[in-house]
Amino acid sequence: MGLASDLLYLLRHRTRIFIYSGAHFPNTYRNRIYRIPYYDLGPCGKFEHLGVTTPDNIKLVFYRFSHRVPSESKGTVIIFHGNGSISGNMNDVAAGFFDMGFDAIQAEYRGYGRSTGFPSAKGLRIDAQTVLDAVCDDPLTSQKPIIIFGHSLGGAVAIDLACRNEDNWISALILDNTFTSLPDVVKDMPIIGFLGYTGYLWPERWPSANRLNKLSPKMPILMLSGSDDRVVPPSQMKTLYEIAVGRGRDQVHQASMVEEDRGEVRFELLEGHGHCNNIEHPRHWEIIREFLRSSLKLNFDAPGEGTATFALDASRLSFEE
Repeated sequence: MGLASDLLYLLRHRTRIFIYSGAHFPNTYRNRIYRIPYYDLGPCGKFEHLGVTTPDNIKLVFYRFSHRVPSESKGTVIIFHGNGSISGNMNDVAAGFFDMGFDAIQAEYRGYGRSTGFPSAKGLRIDAQTVLDAVCDDPLTSQKPIIIFGHSLGGAVAIDLACRNEDNWISALILDNTFTSLPDVVKDMPIIGFLGYTGYLWPERWPSANRLNKLSPKMPILMLSGSDDRVVPPSQMKTLYEIAVGRGRDQVHQASMVEEDRGEVRFELLEGHGHCNNIEHPRHWEIIREFLRSSLKLNFDAPGEGTATFALDASRLSFEE
């Protein structure tokens, strides 16, 4: 009885340490991997530090790869990272989107990196909305496509954000190795897998499957799944894909929506890749480019655009102590 009560206590009160592990790194480690304040993007780009305050007075600190001439940007990609990461770890993703012609914002959560506060599902939802609002309130960025990219936990954040803003601002959703719910992830883990069957006790579940089912059928969605992902099995991404394809196919929607009005939904299994390295797949950027070309009718035919030739080069980085 004592062990059971202890496990129940840990489940109800300590799961946030597991869910938001990247926020609980020692400060020395967090600061060391977050020391990427400047990056030379050449004459056409800027690498910026941004700060924004949430409605509940949390200060979020994150980065943006942007074009010096706003008219040269195809739109904005907001990137949400996974639970064990921080925004600075998504530089390679941001660089790829910048090379494709987009501005890229590496969003941060409360309690992560140099942002204040402590993470929670409610807090992360506020943080994501605050970043999106900042983009939408800027006349230089609000008139072009806004694409949401989410990896792992960031995919759950992205799905939730899209459900709350689909008709106003968000043009497309890209999900990278994300899950149906947090309890479903735990079910596939050794030793503690049984805890996944107590999902009703979890204070924070991130029920992405349920939320995705409520998303407008008009929203284009690309899903990238690593075949060798040992954290989020590809079967969960496949389940999300099936839900996405089936959105709105009830009798009420069928009477009012023709097939041509539905947003494109694409699932890509990246062979030989795991949870965090889909970006290394040789077709990664080609898949994203073709999805955005077909779903948003964007033009990537100009020389030097959409080829993902831009790469992070340590010699071009300068650091802040």
